[in-house]
Amino acid sequence: MRVFVVDDDPVYKMIVQRMLAEHESNPGVSLFENGRDAFNNLRDAPGTALPDIILLDIEMPVLDGWGFMDAFRRLSEEKRKGIKIYIVTSSVANEDVYKARAYPEITAYISKPVTRSKINSILTGTV
Repeated sequence: MRVFVVDDDPVYKMIVQRMLAEHESNPGVSLFENGRDAFNNLRDAPGTALPDIILLDIEMPVLDGWGFMDAFRRLSEEKRKGIKIYIVTSSVANEDVYKARAYPEITAYISKPVTRSKINSILTGTV
């Protein structure tokens, strides 16, 4: 299993990386500072290096989460299939929650802080 963590907060990334490493599935983790870096990696990755899960923040420099989602939609179905995207954000704005519902590619909208229990639910697909 491979997980992309896309967030500009270094403390959050460190905490989530540690929680992922402690999970029994021990997924491979790739960290990205913004949506552009994550998208470029996703676009250029061979099929064997594609993530199973993307934990995506909304507010980031360069390319935010919504910009990433728009770019993600333009990828081939072959690249997109099987990838579960979770919005993980500190935003509690209703407009963001509604906007997330407009993207069928988004599996769930999760508010920070993220707990071990929530990470377990994400990794086991029970969110």
